[in-house]
Amino acid sequence: MNLHKDCLYHPYVIRISRHHHRIYFASYLPCGEWSCGVCRRKVDNNYGAYYCNKCDGYFVHTKYALGKDLWDGKELDGIPEEPEIVVELFERISDGIILHFTHDHHLKLEICGAYDEGKLCQACNLPI
Repeated sequence: MNLHKDCLYHPYVIRISRHHHRIYFASYLPCGEWSCGVCRRKVDNNYGAYYCNKCDGYFVHTKYALGKDLWDGKELDGIPEEPEIVVELFERISDGIILHFTHDHHLKLEICGAYDEGKLCQACNLPI
């Protein structure tokens, strides 16, 4: 196994600002096609990356996970995880109709079969 001297001491458990669960370092990844939760590019299975053990398929390239703009520098290995607090962001009015906290009116789910690259999610700014 070949490692950079700096990579030898990567923290095992951290929390980043882009994900609501802790993420864990793995020196290799399971078979599959994975994309980075930060840059959205392919994560190579043959190299280490951080993963979420609660969200299936959430991986982050090591260089992004350990970046000062996402990680606070705290190693969380051995520190108990706080209980997860579930906050509902919307009230379910009826089937397909919700009241979201950011709107003063009801929102209706509209399912459209046509993909429109121009439509972006207003929460994450990714194509819908």
